[in-house]
Amino acid sequence: MKYSIKRRLQAVFLLFVVLGAVNAAIFYFYVSRIRSYQNTLNQVDKLRVLVLETNKFQNDFLTFDARSNEFMETGISRNLMQHNQHVEEIKKMLADFQQNSIFQRIGAGAEIPNVKLAYEEYSRLFLGLSDLVKQRGFKDYGLEGNMRKAIRELESKSSISKVDILMLRRHEKDFFLRKDTTYVRQLHDLADNLRTGTVTDKELLESYITDFDKIVVVDKRIGLDEASGDRGRIFALMQEINTKVTALQLQIDGTIKGLTQEAIVAMTIASILLLVTAVVFGLTFAHRFSKPIITLDEVATSVMTEGIKGQEVALDGIRSQDEIGSLARDFKLMLGQLKGQMGEIDRQNEQLKRVTEQESKRLWRSEGLTKVTDILRQSNTGLISKLNEAIFIMVRHLEAYQGAVYLLKENTEVQEMELSAHFAAKKQEIKVVRYGEGMIGEAWRKKEMMILKDIQIPEQYAKIAPGLGYATPKTLLIMPVMVEELVLGIIEIASLRDIEEHEMEFLKRSGQQLGMNLILAKVGELNRRMMTMLKQNKINFPTPEFIAGASHEE
Repeated sequence: MKYSIKRRLQAVFLLFVVLGAVNAAIFYFYVSRIRSYQNTLNQVDKLRVLVLETNKFQNDFLTFDARSNEFMETGISRNLMQHNQHVEEIKKMLADFQQNSIFQRIGAGAEIPNVKLAYEEYSRLFLGLSDLVKQRGFKDYGLEGNMRKAIRELESKSSISKVDILMLRRHEKDFFLRKDTTYVRQLHDLADNLRTGTVTDKELLESYITDFDKIVVVDKRIGLDEASGDRGRIFALMQEINTKVTALQLQIDGTIKGLTQEAIVAMTIASILLLVTAVVFGLTFAHRFSKPIITLDEVATSVMTEGIKGQEVALDGIRSQDEIGSLARDFKLMLGQLKGQMGEIDRQNEQLKRVTEQESKRLWRSEGLTKVTDILRQSNTGLISKLNEAIFIMVRHLEAYQGAVYLLKENTEVQEMELSAHFAAKKQEIKVVRYGEGMIGEAWRKKEMMILKDIQIPEQYAKIAPGLGYATPKTLLIMPVMVEELVLGIIEIASLRDIEEHEMEFLKRSGQQLGMNLILAKVGELNRRMMTMLKQNKINFPTPEFIAGASHEE
């Protein structure tokens, strides 16, 4: 009893495997045949493309290369070489087709040799045609070159009038352009009328007429149009080859469509058989096993969608002693264990999240501080330029919108700070701040950072320009720049959002770096003054107040 389900499922599985194997075999059989036919069809398509390209190269050769100096000098041209390469490739493909059994299956085995013979005849004719084209020549080459030489001698050495010679040339060119033999007769008629001149005139005229007639004979052999001469025979052969190749395409394509229909019918029958078998066995097993399986499925679905929330209680209703009952008990045990493990995982994830967040903040703070430090350490830049770059980096790194740096003024009776650097300060900036006056003066007096929120922010900060339009800052930070207990300046940052603790820490450390840089600048200034005084023999040791009030330069 314990293994009855297992054995039945194995039998059903084996049956489905057999039916699936039959389906797969049918599918493989038809797919293999269709693929082989499709590959052959692709080859025939390629053959047809090659034939069309060969025809194009042939036409380009007759249109362009037959009039090129390169071909007349060497007998070689790009289109002729491309044409010959295609001819050889087509011959090789036709030889392969003769060995392809698919053409025998579709009843086209006898057609391939006919196509091959037709193409060999075409190749022979085109070879002769290219020789005729070179023999005919163009401009100063071949027969046309001889004819031109003769007409030039006729022009220079004969007594025939220029008008008559021009008429001869006109009939000659009309024939070359229109390939109409009427112009040949007109040229001969005019030549007959001109034979009454001197012996020299007659000889020169006969030489010209003879060369012209040779060209006419060659042009007729080549073909005065696409329907005559070798061109006509080549055109007819190309038409015949195209027709036969197209017929092969249609024949193979029809066979593929027939095989596809057979495959659809066979696969449909096999699929229906498989479906009927599945339905019969499904209904048989469903009556006995559906309820516990549905319960297991509902519990599993609930766990996946809602998490573990006591769903294992529903499994107590499955009391069967077969594999399903064993599965339900194991599943219940697994849910209990998983519930405990999930709690531990959640705790570890939360801890990892905190650690990751802290590390991210540390890296963010370190990155910004490094940028600020690098700017302040630049030795080839004035103090004010460094301050402007530093406040720019602070504002951008904090994703704030406005910032300013105030520095302690020196040599004044009243303790004051002045605006020395700023970024995006669209507000009416406070240029000078006195000790203890306003928010900045208050932060100076208390020597501690002031954080103002919303309504605490004074009116002069009421609007800043983050981009388009104006907005009221949400947070205003005013932080003294200190070294030990000495306030050297004030950093002011305005933001449209709350500033977090790690961001304030970044600002504090940036202020420390700025303070150290200010001290170094003052010490440098002090050293320069001392060196100047030393040179003047007027050195006095400075007081701490003098150090604090040393000037800063840009």
